[in-house]
Amino acid sequence: MAEIIHRGSYMLTEWRNARQIEELPSSRQQTHPDRVKWQRPPNSFVKCNVDTSFSQNYNKVGIGICLRDEFGMFIGAKTIWLQPIMSVDIGEASGLLAAMEWVRELEFKKVIFCLDSKGVVDSFNSHVRDDTELGSILEV
Repeated sequence: MAEIIHRGSYMLTEWRNARQIEELPSSRQQTHPDRVKWQRPPNSFVKCNVDTSFSQNYNKVGIGICLRDEFGMFIGAKTIWLQPIMSVDIGEASGLLAAMEWVRELEFKKVIFCLDSKGVVDSFNSHVRDDTELGSILEV
């Protein structure tokens, strides 16, 4: 079972913000409503944050994957480099595909995948057939 959701912020920024909020006294937490706090997955689920970076200078796409359990505890992380540079949607979809393959290898069954690419998430969750390159990557 997998669920793909869109997160509007990057994995590292989300983690840093969550740590900063946890360290604030409770009275100060309410004064920073714009900060995103990492949310735990439901019981027995693993949360997989996926983020992709693009370097024109090196002609590479970097993929970062981070796994945490239902208590927010770190399970593992992985980075992957792809060449050549590609469109953002194709790179983000390739990151999702890499993450799905990795959690399958690790034999996790209940996973929530979080990406910051709304277009990829919407395409993945769509029931409309997509005959583009993006659609063929997401046809997992």
